[in-house]
This record gives sequence, structure tokens and C-alpha cells, in this order.
Amino acid sequence: MTTPQLHTKPANEAPLILYWLKFFIESVTGGWQRGKIGLHSLFNSLLHGRVYMLQFFNRCSKGRGAWILMALTALALELTALYFQHVMLLQPCVMCIYERVALFGILAASLIGAIAPKSALRYLAILLWLYSAGEGLRLAWKHTMIQLHPSPFNTCDFFVNFPSWLPLDKWAPAIFHASGDCSLLQWQFLSLEMPQWLIGIFAAYLLVGILVLISQFVRPRKRDLFGRSY
Repeated sequence: MTTPQLHTKPANEAPLILYWLKFFIESVTGGWQRGKIGLHSLFNSLLHGRVYMLQFFNRCSKGRGAWILMALTALALELTALYFQHVMLLQPCVMCIYERVALFGILAASLIGAIAPKSALRYLAILLWLYSAGEGLRLAWKHTMIQLHPSPFNTCDFFVNFPSWLPLDKWAPAIFHASGDCSLLQWQFLSLEMPQWLIGIFAAYLLVGILVLISQFVRPRKRDLFGRSY
């Protein structure tokens, strides 16, 4: 008669379980530590990238090239508006004229900054730039709402209202005289009306202007005799 055999656990099974549990905990904690190191490196890279970007804007704001480039973009937009008016015979409305004045403000800020970019005059140019871009964005948004939601209660003025000491419509009527309807859809490109394009343009001007303003508080990178930054 055979006696039943008892199935006993091997003596080394408990240490084996503890070994695998220890291995799992070390793997998790090690991965967490590596993850923390990776996130820290990523954060430092992003931070340094932002600092380098602001240092780049700081350096550009102290040179004439960037200011002249911005002046050329504003001038190109003004010439485009005059082309629409006098060649394509699209009559500008009151909001169009105000948006045109905002672009002239950006053009004036660019010229002021180009005069002496390394002097305190640069700060005046940046403030005028930000004000003009902000007002242009506000006007373009209002103009877009008038076109998208035409209503007798949502209209613009019949005539431009310049201050008495700056009657631009009297001085240069070919540029600042309004004769169109703000709610009239006259021109479209890629399914966007002209005020909608101006929203993007003024928003880009405003965003870059804010970055340039912030960059004034960032210490620029030093350069050695060979022009290498450190």
C-alpha cells in the first residue's frame, strides 16, 4: 500500500517571490527616477530654448535690420490697400480707414525704432508698435463682427472721426477718405474676408511685439572676439 505524497512547496520559493518583488519595485522606482530626470532635462531644454529666443529678439531689437524689415511689411500692406482702392476700385469703409491708420502706426513705430535702435527711443517704438497692433486687432475684430452679423444696431459710422488737430481725411483724402459700407463683402481670398485676414496680421504683429517687449528684460548673450556666444 502506497502512502500519499504530500506536495510541499520548495524551500526557496518564498525568497524567489521576494526577489521578483524587489526587482519589480526597483524597476518601477528606477523608471520613475529616469522619468524625473527626463522631464527635468526636457524642462531645461524648453527653458533654455525660450531664453535663447528672447535673447534673439533682444538682439534684433537693437539692430536696424529688423525694424526696417517690419517697416517694409507694413508699407507693403498699405500699398496693397491702395491697390485695392484705386486699381480694383474697392471703396474703403470707415473701419478700413481706421485699420489703415493702425498700420501706419506700426510703420511709424518701425521708423522710430530704426533711427536709434540702441537708445531709449527703442522703447517708445515698442510701445507705439504694441498700441497700434492692439488697436488694429480690436478694429479688425469689430469689422469682422459687423460683416458676419449685419444689423441696423451693429454698424459703423458714416464718416471717419479724426481729431481736429489731425484731420487726415482732409490732408490726404486719397488715402484716408471713407466712402464704402462696412458690412459689404467686397473681397475674399481662401474663404476669408479682408478684415479676417487683418485679424491674423495684427495678431502676429502683437505677438511679436509682446515677445520683443519681454526680451528687453533678458540679458543678451555675450560674444567673444570671434563672434561666438557664451
